[in-house]
Amino acid sequence: LGYAELMLWVHKQFNGKDVSDLKAIEVGAYMGESTSMLASSGLFRGGITVVDTWGRGIADGNLPDVLPVPSGTTRGEYDWNWVKKEFKTNIRQFVNTDSLCKVNIMQGESHRVLDEFEDESLDFVYIDADHRYLPVVRDIELYLPKLKKGGIIAGHDYCDYWQSVVDAVHDTIGKPDKVCLDGSWAKVVK
Repeated sequence: LGYAELMLWVHKQFNGKDVSDLKAIEVGAYMGESTSMLASSGLFRGGITVVDTWGRGIADGNLPDVLPVPSGTTRGEYDWNWVKKEFKTNIRQFVNTDSLCKVNIMQGESHRVLDEFEDESLDFVYIDADHRYLPVVRDIELYLPKLKKGGIIAGHDYCDYWQSVVDAVHDTIGKPDKVCLDGSWAKVVK
């Protein structure tokens, strides 16, 4: 229910705005559960761009124990091809279709694809990539200028298990305006 709670809160913040042109980016998508919910919300009819490495450039040794591992593998041999396949399955109805909220996929590191987005061009940024302190700070600082005034910066894993995320959020934007049951957080950019 946490991500649904976030989408309801976001909808309330955008109340009165024309959703036909709202644009979002999700930095870090993993298997696409949040991507699917973001697209299903119907809020971002201007498009949703997903940026993820799907393992490229990631040290598998940094994976938390809470991530699922495909049957027959161990944490040291994490199968990112399987993860990306699950992602594509989970968002298939929003890619190359007449869906209200189309999803555009970009494989790469968030800081390397940044120039694809103009400043003040996005309405919603959701950060759920590398959970270490410095990468979270980097993603927040790099993507804040991409948001329109009144846009929302948000993310996932604002919880004790990921104290690095909590610290990065506090040190860059302060306390979030909203924290949800699943650890999603959000703040309206003034």
